[in-house]
Formats: sequence, C-alpha cells, structure tokens
Amino acid sequence: FTDGSKSKNKTGYAYSIQNSITANRLKNSASVFTAELGAILAHSTPPGLHYILLSDSLSSLLSLQDPYSNNPITQRIHVILHTLTSIQSSVTFIWIPGHIDFPQHDIVDDAAKKSTLLPKITDHSPSPAYDLKNYYRSLISKSWHLLWQNQHQNKLRSIKNKPIPWSSSNRNSRHEEVILSRLRIGHTRLTHSHLLQGLGAPPSCNYCHEDNPTVQHLFSCPVLQNQRASFNISSSVSSALCNNSEKISNSLNYLRSTYYFPPLKLPT
Repeated sequence: FTDGSKSKNKTGYAYSIQNSITANRLKNSASVFTAELGAILAHSTPPGLHYILLSDSLSSLLSLQDPYSNNPITQRIHVILHTLTSIQSSVTFIWIPGHIDFPQHDIVDDAAKKSTLLPKITDHSPSPAYDLKNYYRSLISKSWHLLWQNQHQNKLRSIKNKPIPWSSSNRNSRHEEVILSRLRIGHTRLTHSHLLQGLGAPPSCNYCHEDNPTVQHLFSCPVLQNQRASFNISSSVSSALCNNSEKISNSLNYLRSTYYFPPLKLPT
C-alpha cells in the first residue's frame, strides 16, 4: 500500500510491504502528487518476487501508463519496472478508492499524514521543476498579501482587502475603466487636478461647498443623500466601489447624474 499527504506546507509519504510500514518526509516544495509517486518509487522489491501495489492516487497510476511522460519521478519508476522485469520480478498496480474503511490502507494513510510532522526531511529527493514553480509562486503570493495587509495609508487598500483581480474592473467602456480605477485609488481629476495644473488652491464641492473634497466626499456629500438613495448606493466608498458590477454601474450612474462624471466627448 502507498499514500502521500500534504499538510501546512509539509509533504510526506508512507508505504507498507508485508505489513512493515516506512514513512518519509519530503521537501516542503513537493506536491502531494509528487509524494504519491515518491511512495511508489521508494518501494524496494527483492528479485524473483511478484507484488501487487495498491494506491488511492489515480493521477499517479495514470501517469505511469504514459511511457513518454516528462515527469522525472515517473521516468525513474519506468526504469525500475524495466529492471524488475529483467530479474524475473514484477509489480501489478491496482487503484483503490480512498476512505473506504480498508484497514490496511487506512494505517498507511495515517502514517503518511504523520510523516508531515517529522522534525526533519528524511527523503532529500529534488522536487520536480513544476513543483518548485508552484512553491515559489506561492511564497511570492503570500509575501505580497502580507505586504498588502500592512498598507495602512493606501487608499486602495481600504477598499480592496486582498491583492487579487476584480472582475468588476472590466467594463465595456475604456473610459469607465479609467474613471473607476481613479476613484478606487483616490486620485481623480476632480480632486487632484489643481496639483497637476499648479493652481495651488484645491476646488470646493459644487453642492455643499466643502473645501478640498475627496473621493469619500463624492459618496457622502449631505446634499446628495437623496440622489444616492435613488441609485441605491452606500455612502461608504468601500461598498460603493466594491467588486460588484451592479453596484459599480449604480455608482457611475450616480456620478453622471451629479455631473462629477461627465460623458466622454468623442471627436467629430
């Protein structure tokens, strides 16, 4: 029996031969697929004997069916199988569904899970390239998420909790996409044009005449409260500009109605 496991970024595998169980912990970069193949590869079979190997990893067994696989572990298993054939030994692979109350397999499954708790790596086999790519991509993503969570002065951070793509950012109009992006980062032509043009004094709100209005003020101006209610949008920027296409459309229509967001003038 063979099994692989991955828990809290740690990977391991276990296998049994005639009720003798062996468990090893792999490098953290190894995937559970690599662990399943590693358990098959780690088997040692004396010459002249015939084995039945039972695994609940269908993907691993399907990988072994491909004689031209570019997976380095699968290639090594094929070499070993060829060698076993030359010494009158063989292995027959059988897939078994997992978690079917098969006591012998359940013991190996438990050993595989416990292998991830081993204090040191006991199998130093190098991880395949695709495992390393996914591993380092995950590390970079976690680092980027942690950095984003610590951005306390970033206006976009107050709206967007995670640095992931938002489907609502894709609009049919390029002009709307630009306006939406500027609203979310808190730098619009209305609120920052005086800095770009070197005018010195910031503009005031056309409705309540508050000095130096921000994007937050565009959605919380007391004079426009009834107008916001008619478009069913919140006075909170994080809600009005969240990842919801319907709310975004309502917010843009609201800004159009207040003339904060004039229609794009096409050349004649």
